[in-house]
Amino acid sequence: MLLDWQICVRVRKKGGDLYPPKTLYQMCVGIQRHLQDNGLAALEIFKSPDYKLFQDSIDSEMKRLTRKGVRVVTKQAGPIARQTRRKLCGRRAC
Repeated sequence: MLLDWQICVRVRKKGGDLYPPKTLYQMCVGIQRHLQDNGLAALEIFKSPDYKLFQDSIDSEMKRLTRKGVRVVTKQAGPIARQTRRKLCGRRAC
């Protein structure tokens, strides 16, 4: 089976922006899962020496993106004030 190893270098968001390294990796994991779900479970794109070029390519691209500062900004909620929590929960304990 032929896998275009350059896909991890060429893929872009709709507007042309780069994907963060973690997202890029998750896309490749999705490719692996698709292969497994379609009868190619023995094909391991992350482990097989047949896909060394793909493995090296994704690894170097993820490192390049990290050095470039491309990353996901994780949103995190702050703590809820007691007064707000009481409004949300009513009289019952939350």
